Amino acid sequence: TRVEAPSNVTVPDVNSEVSKGVARPVEVTQAAPKVRAKYRSFNLTISSSRFNPDTVIVNEGDTVRLNLTAVDGNYDFFQPDYELKRVILQGQTEIAQFDAVQDGKYTFYCKRCGGPDQGPQGYLIIKPRT
Repeated sequence: TRVEAPSNVTVPDVNSEVSKGVARPVEVTQAAPKVRAKYRSFNLTISSSRFNPDTVIVNEGDTVRLNLTAVDGNYDFFQPDYELKRVILQGQTEIAQFDAVQDGKYTFYCKRCGGPDQGPQGYLIIKPRT
């Protein structure tokens, strides 16, 4: 699902103003001593066949944790490029964690809802390191 990352994005911090649909991290810390990479944790809900928020923006090299909560039904979270798949039952939260190793814009979606063309979908934007 990878395409080029848009060049006009800003990686948000805990206290950042964000555009509608963009996830604000709930936690940002150093990923390890003496490295530029950060650990970023985000909360996303899935309800009414939508991910909310539906866009996560991080830097290349960051460790990313997505806390995924199904509100009104059973959903799944699928991101094939990073081989992420989580089944999320109504009222439950599942965690998807990975290292953002390659810049780009990636699509994630609910496979059981019909895939990216019919069900909820969102985007993971990994901004290249400069």
